[in-house]
Amino acid sequence: MTKTILKLRKFFFTVLFLSLVIIPAMMVVLLQPGNKGIYHSFEKALKTPEKVNTIIIAEKKVSHIPDEIIQCKNLKKLIIKNSNFVDFPQVITELISLESLEIQRKFSKSDYLPFYSIPVEINQLRNLKELEISNQKIQEIPQSLWDLKDLTHLSFYANELASVAEEIQQLSNLTDLDLQFNNLTSIPEAFKNLKKLKHLYLSYNELNQLPDLSQLTDLEILSLDSNNFTEIPPFVFQCSKIWMLTVFSNQISEIPAEIENLQLLHFLSLGQNQLLSFPQSILKCPEMRYLDLNGNLIKDLPKGVLNWKHLEKLVLSHTNIQPSAELIRKLKARKVIVDFEG
Repeated sequence: MTKTILKLRKFFFTVLFLSLVIIPAMMVVLLQPGNKGIYHSFEKALKTPEKVNTIIIAEKKVSHIPDEIIQCKNLKKLIIKNSNFVDFPQVITELISLESLEIQRKFSKSDYLPFYSIPVEINQLRNLKELEISNQKIQEIPQSLWDLKDLTHLSFYANELASVAEEIQQLSNLTDLDLQFNNLTSIPEAFKNLKKLKHLYLSYNELNQLPDLSQLTDLEILSLDSNNFTEIPPFVFQCSKIWMLTVFSNQISEIPAEIENLQLLHFLSLGQNQLLSFPQSILKCPEMRYLDLNGNLIKDLPKGVLNWKHLEKLVLSHTNIQPSAELIRKLKARKVIVDFEG
């Protein structure tokens, strides 16, 4: 029961972060005024199917996609926020012009039905570049999906994946891969062949180690929150382009000196780990803007944090840190937010 409560709390933390940081940015792109060819209901789209470029259904439960949607020959993007499908809609596999497909199910609504599999015909969507299937009950990625060579963004956020096949390496154009909130205990070494990968999200799984992914030299974001890591995977310190690293809620007790190799690092989440002292090595990461030490038994906050010229926020809640009044005054004078509440 305790583990379930902790996972729920961590889940809501992540949802809050996404809602404040990531989702608004996406919505601005999708819904900016003046965009033509965007429709928010199937009924309106089917009145002039030749003009339809994008369909976004965000406000109502969607239980059915009309077969007539195949009349939308120029449909590039299909987004369904509140899916209620018993099965993956087969008609979608006939939308061969699609470049972006997103199907989400509401997290907090038990009356919204999930689907459990994806048809093999998904490989007919040869123009697909972005695919997100979130909060369903997918247990296995179909082999046919590896035929979608143009994919750059792939997300199976919040499903029931227990493993990922080695064949994922066939998606050599992937830049973004999101496998958060699944049941993964390992990932294949084949990940190292995803050479264009920039953003890798593996939080909220059951991972305790990763293969050597040092060949992912373009990696910029790595998210490993709420797993079972006892150390930051060593390869990380060879990926010098990483600017965001999150290992919130693991079992990490030490940060190695090699972290100074991440000279672009400016977002670091170390909260809810087992650190007993401030990791001095991170002071050599000059671009630090956000540092979360929440929930560690740290007592000290060195004056060296003042050398971070771009620092915006320190999260020090549920620690034993009692910085001097002078240090707090100097941080506030630079408009740095020091959060002791969490």
